[in-house]
Amino acid sequence: MGFSNILKPRGVQWFIVPLIIVLLISVQFWVGARVQARTLDLRHSLNTTYGVALELTQVLGYGGLIHHFKNFLLRPDEIQYLEAGKEAARTADELVWELEQSASSLGFETTLSNTRSIIDGYSERLQRIPGLVDSGMSAHQLDRALRLDDRFAIQEISSLLDQLSVSVNFQVENIETQGRILNLVSLAGTIALSLLILTLFIQRRHRNEHMISIDALNEQLAASNSRLTEANTSLKQFAGIVSHDLKGPLRHISLFNNQILEDIDNGEMVRNHVCMSQASVLRITELISSLLDFTKTGFKQPELILIDIKPLIMDVVSEFQIPIDETHARVTVQAEGKILADALLIRRVLHNLMDNSLKYMKTGLPPDVNIVAKYLDDLEGGAMQIVISDNGIGIPCEHAQRVFEPLQRLHSGQAEYSGTGIGLSLARTVVNAHGGQIKVDDDYRGGTRICITLPCQANLKKLDARI
Repeated sequence: MGFSNILKPRGVQWFIVPLIIVLLISVQFWVGARVQARTLDLRHSLNTTYGVALELTQVLGYGGLIHHFKNFLLRPDEIQYLEAGKEAARTADELVWELEQSASSLGFETTLSNTRSIIDGYSERLQRIPGLVDSGMSAHQLDRALRLDDRFAIQEISSLLDQLSVSVNFQVENIETQGRILNLVSLAGTIALSLLILTLFIQRRHRNEHMISIDALNEQLAASNSRLTEANTSLKQFAGIVSHDLKGPLRHISLFNNQILEDIDNGEMVRNHVCMSQASVLRITELISSLLDFTKTGFKQPELILIDIKPLIMDVVSEFQIPIDETHARVTVQAEGKILADALLIRRVLHNLMDNSLKYMKTGLPPDVNIVAKYLDDLEGGAMQIVISDNGIGIPCEHAQRVFEPLQRLHSGQAEYSGTGIGLSLARTVVNAHGGQIKVDDDYRGGTRICITLPCQANLKKLDARI
């Protein structure tokens, strides 16, 4: 597995980089603690060495070995000075060894040869004093004969302390420098990995945004494919239905033309045949106009805007004022709220449904049309339902789905009710393009009730993705 694969933000591997950062921060703390501990250890050892050196100087000086040597020299009959001198010599010898070991622990190897010579020299001269006193030498003569110059020992100890101080300071400086370097390296690694995590996070966020965009594009593509499939299906239906619906009028035209030829000398019969032929031509013209209207309107992409539903419905109703007056129809409107839709397309849907309600009326019964538009469950911003009810001839339950197919006219007596069967099919296509639904209420009795459900403001992003 390569390093780049380790850094990929997936699964357990995503926690490796933060773990490394934690380790690097731990290293920084450990290095700091280690530097401090080592520095304190060196300072403590140096202080201990200074203490040993001071004690050795005292043991050698006039409060120690030299002091006892002088006293025994002046009072050779007092043996306690001899024993005290011997004891001071042993103590000084031990302190010299301890001082050499302390220096070695601080990384400085040395031998205090001058100091050892002084100690050994005083020890040997202490043993000679009784014999020289017995030979008749005076105290002054003994002092001149036996005195040793201890300045070299003191200078040697002082020089060792200076060298140790320089060595310890140098070691402390090196340790602190190495600690700073390690901390800088660790800090640089921490910053680099933090930036890497930030980069990976940003890349992951961008990838998620891209995935969302891709999903939205896929949804759009799926919706487009669905619409294309529906369009192809509709075109296939058109091909069959139009072929069937056009054959009838064309056969009639051909038949009436033949009748005109046969009855060419009968003016009255010719006029009748021409009228019948013209009726078939008008039927074909109406059918072709309806198909063109469907292709122009049904396959148009909605241009969504926020519209107030009540003024739109009232405008549509006002367009039918003449047929309303002629049929003595009663139209009631109860509408409120706003929808996100293409005003022209929704107007066309409402126009077709209003036209059907006034057209397919029961004989002798004035149309009673009721239009209600409201938010579902009284929740603004979710969905709006538009219900158009009438007291017309109605739609049988078994044909509640079929009426939305192109060129379907289910009622009997087609001569009584004009139309091509395009209106409801066009309405379904427009409503589906808005992400809504349209259906016939199977439970409604005494006429027809068409229910339309359309998204409102809260579905803007969803609709944009679909369209």
